[in-house]
Amino acid sequence: MSKIQSIKLMFVTGLFAAVSILSIAMSPSALAVSCSGNGCNGTNPYTTGCSQNAFLVARYYFADARNGVYFIYPNDIELDVYYSRSCGTNWTRVTKNPYGGNTRKVVSLANAPGTTLIENDYGYSASYSTQLYAPGSTRILVSSYLYDTAGNARAYVLAKIL
Repeated sequence: MSKIQSIKLMFVTGLFAAVSILSIAMSPSALAVSCSGNGCNGTNPYTTGCSQNAFLVARYYFADARNGVYFIYPNDIELDVYYSRSCGTNWTRVTKNPYGGNTRKVVSLANAPGTTLIENDYGYSASYSTQLYAPGSTRILVSSYLYDTAGNARAYVLAKIL
């Protein structure tokens, strides 16, 4: 191998290593969170990076608003509650709204009246609430209501304390 070929090979190898390092450094799992403390309140857990190391805290099933009977498969409408270790925040996810109307999600601090986030999304698909700063063992309340396209309440999960 000539000296020029050897230099070209070292350059290509070095360039490949640099691109590999940049790819790892810029991967979604390596992104830093963009909020902290109460500054996370009302923000999107996915765009802030808080969802990176989040885990499911609890899962609740909706009850029929007409008779209080809980839904079971195939309706499997669920309210999931998540906690982010990196941001100290909680948020909820409703798996679907089979009625196509408003999906109202409420997250609040159990010991701080007035610290409540309410989010409404419309349609049939899954939806997420914004996040609320509630670090460590801070207790929260969660609830959700599903409405049909005419605005009638069809299903609910009443305030659950975590």
